[in-house]
Amino acid sequence: MPGQFKLVDAEPHGIRILLVSAAGETLATSKTFENTEEAAAAVADLREHAASAHIIDRTTSTHSRGN
Repeated sequence: MPGQFKLVDAEPHGIRILLVSAAGETLATSKTFENTEEAAAAVADLREHAASAHIIDRTTSTHSRGN
C-alpha cells in the first residue's frame, strides 16, 4: 500500500493533514486548516512541490549533520 495523506480533525477545531508512510508511520503533520477544501488544496500543493523541493539545512547542531 502506498503512503497516504490523511485529513483528520484538529483540536479544538479545524482539519490537519497527516502524511503517513506505507508502514503506518506519521512522517509529517500540517498546520490547522479551516475546512477540508483548504486542506485538500494544500495536499495538491504538496504533491506539486515536494518531488522537486530541495533540502535546506538550517540547523546549528553538529549531530543533525551526521557528525
